[in-house]
Amino acid sequence: MPYGTEMYGCKELHQDGTPHYHAVLRFPKAAKWANAAEHFVMRDEVGEVDTKAIHFRVPTYYQRESDFLRKTQGYCDKFEDSIMFGKLIEVLSAAESLKRKFIAVHDEPEYGEAKRMLQAADPVGFIKHHPSYMSYLENEKRMAYRSGSGWDLPAEETLPWRVPEEMRAWQEKYLSGTFVGRPVPLLIIGGPRLGKTLWAIRAGERPMVMSGWNMRKYSPSASHIVLNDVDFRRFGSGGHQYWREVLGCQAEFDAHDRYCRTKTLKWLFPAVVTCNFDNDPRRVPEIAEYLRQSPCVVVELLERLY
Repeated sequence: MPYGTEMYGCKELHQDGTPHYHAVLRFPKAAKWANAAEHFVMRDEVGEVDTKAIHFRVPTYYQRESDFLRKTQGYCDKFEDSIMFGKLIEVLSAAESLKRKFIAVHDEPEYGEAKRMLQAADPVGFIKHHPSYMSYLENEKRMAYRSGSGWDLPAEETLPWRVPEEMRAWQEKYLSGTFVGRPVPLLIIGGPRLGKTLWAIRAGERPMVMSGWNMRKYSPSASHIVLNDVDFRRFGSGGHQYWREVLGCQAEFDAHDRYCRTKTLKWLFPAVVTCNFDNDPRRVPEIAEYLRQSPCVVVELLERLY
């Protein structure tokens, strides 16, 4: 069956024990088959045709989809001793149907499968808005991450960590799973290739890594958020900035992003900011003032962490 086909039906048994099926199918788009029956023929264990008859019924020219589904699915439901299969097909508007398909694409983590689903969901839009669709796929679905963070991490036992006491104390307090309340952010500043971001990702079990505001990476089950080389002057969408909420580890806030509607994000994630000296967020006056007034652990590194 074509991808996205919906099915609902029942199986009843004749007096001689042979099965008889009633099935209602809704295809994502019109099926163009020269011989539709060959797609529904049942075969036995050795591959021989085990079907005596197939009958098709389609909506009449002026019949509403809702009326057709109500009558045909109601016919399937009338057999009390039948074995039901599939899921009752809902009557959706075109916009709602497309919306549900896009949600399924968004929830698919694998790039190739997401691309195939997007093409099937909106073939015309995939051609008309090809650059935008491909940009979304490339940014969000490019790799299946083993670590869940987007980083291919070396084995922990191969790294002889030498971590400052302030970082260890912060990790033990906020990422041990016992802390209750509003966390304090950790700001790690140092030169490149010192292991700042690698340690930050390792610090908790389920890191949420961002290098810019990306609401599609939001995970309510994350252990902490790692903000890697972020330009906080552009940390938001549509003129809204969220650095105060994230650096302040607030309990929740309303946010939106491109292709994402506004919703309330449950937060309270311990935040780790990793950056070089040249993009220290304290170079932004309003952020510097905020971090002076709000608690923050700051560690400046001069040598490698491992």
